[in-house]
Amino acid sequence: MKTSKVTIKDIAKLADVSPTTVSLILNGKGDRFSEETIKSVKTIAKENHYVPDFYAKQLTIKDAKTIGVILPDLTDFFFGELLKGIEKVAYQEGYSVLLMHSEHSKEKEHQDLNIMLSRSVSGIILATPYEMDSDLFEQIKQLCPIILMDHHQNPRNEGIIYVDEKNGMRHAVEYLYEKGHRKIAFIKEDKSYYQLNDRAEGYFSKMKELNLFNPKLVIETDLSVEGGYFGACRLLDQSEDFTAVICANDHLAIGAYRAFSLAGKKIPEDFSVIGFDNIDIAPYLSPALTTVKQPIHELGEIAARRLIEKMNHPEESIKNSKLNTTLCIRESVCDLNQFDNENKISKS
Repeated sequence: MKTSKVTIKDIAKLADVSPTTVSLILNGKGDRFSEETIKSVKTIAKENHYVPDFYAKQLTIKDAKTIGVILPDLTDFFFGELLKGIEKVAYQEGYSVLLMHSEHSKEKEHQDLNIMLSRSVSGIILATPYEMDSDLFEQIKQLCPIILMDHHQNPRNEGIIYVDEKNGMRHAVEYLYEKGHRKIAFIKEDKSYYQLNDRAEGYFSKMKELNLFNPKLVIETDLSVEGGYFGACRLLDQSEDFTAVICANDHLAIGAYRAFSLAGKKIPEDFSVIGFDNIDIAPYLSPALTTVKQPIHELGEIAARRLIEKMNHPEESIKNSKLNTTLCIRESVCDLNQFDNENKISKS
């Protein structure tokens, strides 16, 4: 495992050429060299994860004081709020933020990381749905501090900063149970790029604990408003009865609202709905959406603080942090207990 940065001299030695030749080729000025030489230099550089020596140059001047942030989706509410939290702390501490968009691509993510390192960022916050190569992770840590926001995809002992989504989902199930619901469906993400495993585990564990779990009421779909619409349509089309549905995020819940409306069903009279995230539009839906709120802005703030602490004290480990969720109770859940009470009164 490499623990130091590969230099132009290292590549030159491996390729049996001069450092000047390597520099010219890697800077796109090597047209006068043979195709074989160009290919050899570029292959060696790629295999050894070469990063241009901009970092070393910057050390001869002042610290750039820049935090690199790589996000998979700039249009997603979660990542927008995360970025706001990061920027707030970064600017308070005199750091600028260099933002890059990986577009849910692992290849693009690696390119962005190389660009970040080449621009001598002081530290990196990477939000990723992927597992990172452990050797690459260690190499980056040798160059600058890095914090992963990865939903536990990458095992490590330090720098684990996350929201307790599992218990957030368990509370959602428990709330519906208290309101008299027993047939509780779940619309979750399919096997696409982003996995919300803790939320799913929260639903599964609590439903099984209450002896209510029915796999036929679990629908997998695309993690989007459209996915929520088609997921709810599938629930309506099958023969399994349900009185409530929990969605893995608020976008899925919005899609479910549309499906139920077009089917002539009312929320919460016919079906109760709970979302997850508490996006800006949630309280303005009709009816206002009951949802699990996670402190996303605070999550970004803590990530930035932990990164800056590591940059100021590189000898110390990055502290782990766990944040809790809150159930925002609004108008999208019906209390079935009131109907039971009304029936008891009418029979007496």
